[in-house]
Amino acid sequence: MLKSAKSIYLIELLLLVLLLVSIPITDTAKREIFCIISIGLVLFVSLLIYGNKKDNNALKVPATRITVSVMMSIFIIVFLLGIPLGFNKTLFSLDPNNWFDGLIPALLFTIAMEWLRFIVVVSNPFNRKGMAILTILFILCGVLININYIILDDHYRLFVFLCATIFPLIAQESLSTYITYHFGFFPNLVFKLIINLNLYLLPIMTNLGNYLYGAFNVIMPFAIFITLNKSINFGNDATRNRNNIKKVFKGFVLFPLLVALIIMVILVSGVFDYQIVAIASNSMIPFFSRGDAIIYEKIVDEDDIIIGDILVFRRDNKIVSHRVTMISNTTFGKHFFTKGDANDEIDSSYVVFDDIMGITRSTVKYVGYPTVLLNEMIGGE
Repeated sequence: MLKSAKSIYLIELLLLVLLLVSIPITDTAKREIFCIISIGLVLFVSLLIYGNKKDNNALKVPATRITVSVMMSIFIIVFLLGIPLGFNKTLFSLDPNNWFDGLIPALLFTIAMEWLRFIVVVSNPFNRKGMAILTILFILCGVLININYIILDDHYRLFVFLCATIFPLIAQESLSTYITYHFGFFPNLVFKLIINLNLYLLPIMTNLGNYLYGAFNVIMPFAIFITLNKSINFGNDATRNRNNIKKVFKGFVLFPLLVALIIMVILVSGVFDYQIVAIASNSMIPFFSRGDAIIYEKIVDEDDIIIGDILVFRRDNKIVSHRVTMISNTTFGKHFFTKGDANDEIDSSYVVFDDIMGITRSTVKYVGYPTVLLNEMIGGE
């Protein structure tokens, strides 16, 4: 068996050749399959050369807990940003037939890649140059998989690709090699599974846009790296590591979670001027649709309402949100005539001020689905 110091470069050369062969493949699905097969082949060769390795790193448990804590904190903050920015649907699907199109290939690819990284790094612990080259090759692999999803026909699209794909790949792959080298296979696998599979496992994600999305995927690896460096005692002081984990969990998870819960309680309870409600119909498409949530502002004067405002009001023990199309002044106050944007006719009855809860100020895509589904399950309308 070949176990010389140069074996790592032979493995990397094989991986480079396979990645170069994939470049002429223009079909995205075929290129992804080829890259998965390439990683699997290189992993098989590495197992023949080095044999399988056990993950006996004594710091893997505290490192995993700290990594998960930091990631949870950042995900909570990002989801809070969804209140002003809105949400987008992800690749999430409960249909098992769709798992084979994305989730399972991504899962297998991630496991194979990180297993390969672990074997090579553990077998060459003093070869920093070899680790750096391997990291670069993994970055190249990620670029080749993602490049077919964007047309690089001008400088703007190239810049977007750099911000949203290449820079995050550099940060993530560098952190993966760092975690593998210092803390073993398991904490790195957890990190990469969360990063690579969250869009398959979460039904919605904050609408960050290309630049904020890229920043989010760069900031997270740096935050994990800094926290691991400051929190883990490489002298394997178990007591100190346990105390540090508790501090990280309290600081990175409990505080953002507490803030998120406070915001949601305030919006749901209506303690202040703003309140959030879920939408159960499609009468206001395309402005908002079933499963969205709207944030409305309470009003104290009917003169604040103008034509074009989207009112939130009670009708027949239901909460309705429709647009004002006409206002009629009467001796008993104003009558507001409303219509859903997707409806052909105006509503059959007018709205009086006493029934009005507020005026819609913002919409949050998809976040109201759990409320709508729960209401239907218990027999609501």
